[in-house]
Amino acid sequence: MDDALLRVRGLVTTFRTDRGPLRAVDDVSFDVPPAATVAVVGESGCGKSVTALSILRLVSPPGRIESGVIELAGRDLLQLSERAMREVRGNLVSMIFQEPMTSLNPVYTIGWQIIEAVRLHRRVSRRAARDRSLELLRLVGLPEPDTTIDLFPHQLSGGQRQRAMIAMALACEPKVLIADEPTTALDVTVQAQILDLLTDLQARLSMSIVLITHDLAVVAQTARHVVVMYAGRVVESAPVTEIFAAPAHPYTRGLLESIPGPGPARRLRAIEGIVPDLRSLPGGCRFTDRCPMRVEKCSAEEPALAPVAPNRTSRCWRATEVSP
Repeated sequence: MDDALLRVRGLVTTFRTDRGPLRAVDDVSFDVPPAATVAVVGESGCGKSVTALSILRLVSPPGRIESGVIELAGRDLLQLSERAMREVRGNLVSMIFQEPMTSLNPVYTIGWQIIEAVRLHRRVSRRAARDRSLELLRLVGLPEPDTTIDLFPHQLSGGQRQRAMIAMALACEPKVLIADEPTTALDVTVQAQILDLLTDLQARLSMSIVLITHDLAVVAQTARHVVVMYAGRVVESAPVTEIFAAPAHPYTRGLLESIPGPGPARRLRAIEGIVPDLRSLPGGCRFTDRCPMRVEKCSAEEPALAPVAPNRTSRCWRATEVSP
């Protein structure tokens, strides 16, 4: 995408293990345009969250970013010093996590934590930062902000804590918001409210969103483009309408067939097996052992991520035969 705000190219993130290096993210590339939502989809263990942490350079030892380019508004984040990255995090790019109770500090009030996020990047008084915090709490729809600002995380419901996390992430109006499974721990009604909130905030603030999720129903509701990951690699990338109309990889098709859809009731199909251990990958295509369309070539040689149509790619020898 020529107008990309965030570009990820050839990203490789590894973890040292007793059995050698494990590539959790292996040659991952995608673009995020301004004011658009790009969803990164896949089962647990496919490398989605590590990709998100890599963008923020928050991968902890024994993990490390081995190579690649992460370009935000023309700056390669991998070339910045740690001090410069601290200016970027929370200011130009922010992240919200799937379980706010593990991200919010339980011994400080919601207001204190948002105030600190504001003052970290803005030279303002504590009173001005508190006023900004109240404004943010109203923006994310928390009830009675004047009271909520002095509450501790355990005094809020799950949905309210997630809204508080979003308020903190938006404190400095970032250009890119990374949302890592933001609705997984919430009930269905609250999930819909949080997704509607993110869509509304995106429209108001003109920010880009990288949505990390395993739920394609969420993708259909929010995203413009979808990046499908499997075992550390991108296996398909396409506009959301094209993914749902005509998937070009058997894994994507399997994900779509495992979710309920409109119309007459149909039997849901699970994808057989599990994501392989990244330290003992199968030969050839990484999806071979689970793929109902595999042929002999699939076990012998891994396909490249190749164009199958304008603005979409697939890593499959039989990409043109996948769609039903």
